[in-house]
Amino acid sequence: MSNKKRICQEQQTFDQLYQPQEQEILALTDSSIGGGAGKGGRDVLWTASRHCAAYIDAAGQCHRQTVRLEWLVESTAPEHYRFFLRPNCIYRLRVRPQRADRDFSLLCFMLLEILEENPDSPALQAELEHYLTPVVLNEPGIGQFSLNRDFASFEGYADWLGQEVHILLDADAGHEESANQSLALLRRLHSQAAEFDRRWRSFAAEQLLEDAVNWQGETDEPAVPPESLDAEAFARCIELSELALQENGFTAYYDDGDLFFGHVILVEGRQDGEPDDAYIAG
Repeated sequence: MSNKKRICQEQQTFDQLYQPQEQEILALTDSSIGGGAGKGGRDVLWTASRHCAAYIDAAGQCHRQTVRLEWLVESTAPEHYRFFLRPNCIYRLRVRPQRADRDFSLLCFMLLEILEENPDSPALQAELEHYLTPVVLNEPGIGQFSLNRDFASFEGYADWLGQEVHILLDADAGHEESANQSLALLRRLHSQAAEFDRRWRSFAAEQLLEDAVNWQGETDEPAVPPESLDAEAFARCIELSELALQENGFTAYYDDGDLFFGHVILVEGRQDGEPDDAYIAG
């Protein structure tokens, strides 16, 4: 198939994700610099995107929710990107809303045209002030955690057995300025840090030791000689670097000590702190 025909097919497929009628909306971009773009393995066109923190729909109703603007580009080079929307800025846009039956986690609009930058909008200006207002949770003996509204989570650092560990706390569902459930789990885990760390290391070793031995056997400079790599040696090599707490459990990220040539080891588990899965990523 020629590139021209493939591009035409991809444009038609993209077009079918959206309702045919055009409308004007006002949108407030989030704090991220620029946007993103992705495509399927054999696709010619890229789907470029930009997230917004709030918008006013065609009926004049203001919505405090994350929405995604999408458009197609032939290249991610600046001269082909078509639309550039600055962070924390209000825009008047011509768009097409997504089809009602589109299954996607965010509300999406096809971006057709930037009609105006910084139009007068008291409602979105108030949303911008709200969006930029910092929210910090101070947990004595553990650390301070700042709200990242774009990801509905709090982040910061905590001392974990003498090591500084990056902490991510999911915000409470429907109440983005609190994290009571994930913070309660952090308190419980932190109060028994040594015991939970031991369990997570042991579980990772149990699940991944055979793979680690195989990986170490493939290099001339092993972190641990394969014949000496047992569960105890595995557990000693890895180091907790990040801990993410969700409503229904946790994910612990361990530096692999070069057992997997720099890949991260993830240990996932339940609210009671018990692990139930371990794998490598990155």
